[in-house]
Amino acid sequence: MLTVTENKQQLISLICSELVRLGLSSDSFQHSLVVTGEEPNPVELMHGMRFERDDIATTHGEADIIMVQQAIQLAKSGTKSICVVSDDMDVFILLVHFYGQENLSCKLVMEATGKERAVIDIEATVKAHTNMVPHLLALYFRM
Repeated sequence: MLTVTENKQQLISLICSELVRLGLSSDSFQHSLVVTGEEPNPVELMHGMRFERDDIATTHGEADIIMVQQAIQLAKSGTKSICVVSDDMDVFILLVHFYGQENLSCKLVMEATGKERAVIDIEATVKAHTNMVPHLLALYFRM
């Protein structure tokens, strides 16, 4: 089923619609949730309210790129704490690269989707490997 692009698009649309529905029906969210679907403008859900996020709109089709782009844009706009949920090494490398390049200071973590839900602290990773971060992107994608 998921080898057909149209099926994936339909599933993503259903998931996004359900996330928005659940977010709007509950005002007990402690944090905001940004939902990105097929529309260029993501929506932010917070306290049962919906906000269009024109500032992080994108027409890019690759989910990995969109997640990183939006996380970095949110960080640059003053968001204090961001959690990116992904298991993808490309996402990790891009987050570390842009966190260092943009000289960000917010709390940025990457949380795995698996049972253990490991959490990687991007901020701490950049600080621990400051001398390597500027070269990481070139090294990784050269492999």
